[in-house]
Amino acid sequence: MSGANPYVGGLVRGGPAGKSKAEQKKARIAARLAEQKRKLIKSGIKTDEDLISNALKTSSNTHTFRSSDFWKDKRARVIEEIDEEYDGAPVSRDTMIKIVRKVAERHTDELIASVDSDFTPSMTEIWETMLRERDDGGPRYIPGDWVEFLDDDLTWKLGKVMRAAFRGTEDFGQIGEMLSFREDKEGGNNDDDDNEQDITYLYRVSGTKKAVSEENLRVSEEGLVRMFGFGPWIWQQFALIKLEQCLRIQEGHQNDFENFDAVAFAEIKWDEWLFSENNTAFRRQFKSRLISEYCRFALKDHILKPFQIVQKIAHNAPGWDVSESDEFGVFTYTSHFGTGLAIPLIVCAIQWTIPFLLVINSVNNGPDVGELTNITEVADYIFCVSDEEASKNLKLLTTCMVLCIQLLYTTKVVVDRLVSFLTSLGVDLEFGTYNVFYRFGALRTLVREQRKESVGQSLGYTLDLLMNTFYICFLYMVNIFNILQAAAPFEVLLNALALEFVGQIDEEFASSKWWDHDRRWMKAAGIKLALQVHIDKAMLKSRMLFSEKFNLDKKVIKGIGLSDIGTYFLKNTELAEKDAQNYRYMTTEERLRFDLAELALESENELAISQYYNNPDYFGTVDRIVLSPFVELRGVFKQYVDYRTWSLWDRVLYVADVPNLEGNAGKKGSPAIFHKGKIRERWERVIPERGKPFRNYYGRQSVGLKAITQILSTVTFFELGGKIADSISTGNYSDAFFWLYDAIFEW
Repeated sequence: MSGANPYVGGLVRGGPAGKSKAEQKKARIAARLAEQKRKLIKSGIKTDEDLISNALKTSSNTHTFRSSDFWKDKRARVIEEIDEEYDGAPVSRDTMIKIVRKVAERHTDELIASVDSDFTPSMTEIWETMLRERDDGGPRYIPGDWVEFLDDDLTWKLGKVMRAAFRGTEDFGQIGEMLSFREDKEGGNNDDDDNEQDITYLYRVSGTKKAVSEENLRVSEEGLVRMFGFGPWIWQQFALIKLEQCLRIQEGHQNDFENFDAVAFAEIKWDEWLFSENNTAFRRQFKSRLISEYCRFALKDHILKPFQIVQKIAHNAPGWDVSESDEFGVFTYTSHFGTGLAIPLIVCAIQWTIPFLLVINSVNNGPDVGELTNITEVADYIFCVSDEEASKNLKLLTTCMVLCIQLLYTTKVVVDRLVSFLTSLGVDLEFGTYNVFYRFGALRTLVREQRKESVGQSLGYTLDLLMNTFYICFLYMVNIFNILQAAAPFEVLLNALALEFVGQIDEEFASSKWWDHDRRWMKAAGIKLALQVHIDKAMLKSRMLFSEKFNLDKKVIKGIGLSDIGTYFLKNTELAEKDAQNYRYMTTEERLRFDLAELALESENELAISQYYNNPDYFGTVDRIVLSPFVELRGVFKQYVDYRTWSLWDRVLYVADVPNLEGNAGKKGSPAIFHKGKIRERWERVIPERGKPFRNYYGRQSVGLKAITQILSTVTFFELGGKIADSISTGNYSDAFFWLYDAIFEW
């Protein structure tokens, strides 16, 4: 007979009467267990597989622990708890529920602890993500992989893949379980079509609440650098400067930025560098049997991400189409380009003059301010209708209209300003407000934070910030002052609408047909900002910074003759001009274009000159006319002309060390990664630490937390103090003055 409850004491067999005392005792226990089972069934609780799950439904943890998969693993814990606390004896219904809750709560604590530890990557986990081979057409990543995702503020952040699914589905199954889903093609059903292009993979990654597509994911930079060295990142700087040299603003031309294929260009340059006879050491590392095919692809994909962003902007990719936003104003153009100040200054003067004239008019039509003797009269002057001939009924209607306007400002305008402010900090509130305008703004913010902006861009940014934050607040205060003194409801409404229009004059100018009707200039500005974010001019001007950035031995730099280059390292105007005419640093196609451009200039053939000679395109006609006699003005894609020192680049492209993959421990500080084809166990213990962080790893910090931190640090001037201290300690006194100026307007 088997009357034992498997969850409350295990299997107990009884025997017939007349057996030994031990056997009789077992029989009594079995009978008691059978009785307990009948009681539980009578009270509505089953004693089989559903016992624990039914008891659990009375717990507060039903959402977390309802899955039967959990209880398959935790059944042993429940039995163990009964054995320890009740010596395997039968328990009541209430006791069973308490035991289940206790086990669930204990598991919760363990889960939280494990999640915290799971959000700290090790080098082994990062490399396993990189080295694992993928199936053709399958997802690149699985739960548990460590990847970098492009956050709303357009910075890359390291996070852990928590869930993988297809577009249009929600994975409610077991974590890591892939759901099959295929989008139908237009005009037909493709249920049996295995074309992987029909599938779009989305992922849930720690650090962001949004689903992330594969195009916005890449493998860890920390893992790639430790496996391949810094050579690809040195090449990336070179290729971005080469890209700028090719781009131009000329509709119909093959190199017009809207027609130019930046990714294809970068892939060609990558192959030229990879298979160069000077790049043997890196190529051997890249082709090593220890490196998977996907890892090679992942490195290339990682390095080409800046070119992909340029391509998205140029080709109006989803989320990057400038025609979808009407928020670009004339101040935005000046902030992004750093030029074209004439029109924005005129607009600024108009926008400030109009509200001041209205205030002066209100003051002149009211009583003499000097006659106001107490606070009551002042309040009556500000908040009451000044027209003494207005009837009581008219004043009542006017007051109601004023209340409506006040309610509008409170419920819409204030909220709109708050949403706009948070979105400008890179916080996507998922209201559909985070569009291409704010993506360009995120690029512009990165340029400013990295101190890569020009003087003109800095002035334009300040003007844009002033006119789209402080001025808007000032305008609404003036509007409230005016409508409170209006004598008629219609006058209140007209005043409110009029100043709404005044606040949008800059956007109205920018939407004019003669300004930038197809947004080509704004698109070019976005590409310029993308190049600014990814090209490190300060580092390219300094041998010391270059060596520190790419971990180069100073003896190696000196050995290849870089010590005699001068203070500005890779920036050299005269050398750039010479190298631009040196066939040695040109491809066959570049030589042909150069010869044709020279011939066009000699023959003064205007059509040929426009085709082969890259004339600079400068944004701001008035600025060009006024300033060109006094200063050198460079076109949109002429910002890095002085860095086109190809003879120097030819020396630095191949100097980076390659890490030790396998074998002996290697030189000090460079232990081998593999041992007998497997990642060494020591790398499991290498995790991000204070003083030794992983690149792009910020723990569990979100964009929202970053925004709040930025607000508090700006308001309290904590950020300002740190920036000034760093500038003074490094001897950059001009930067210290800039941060002071910047903090005043940011505050």
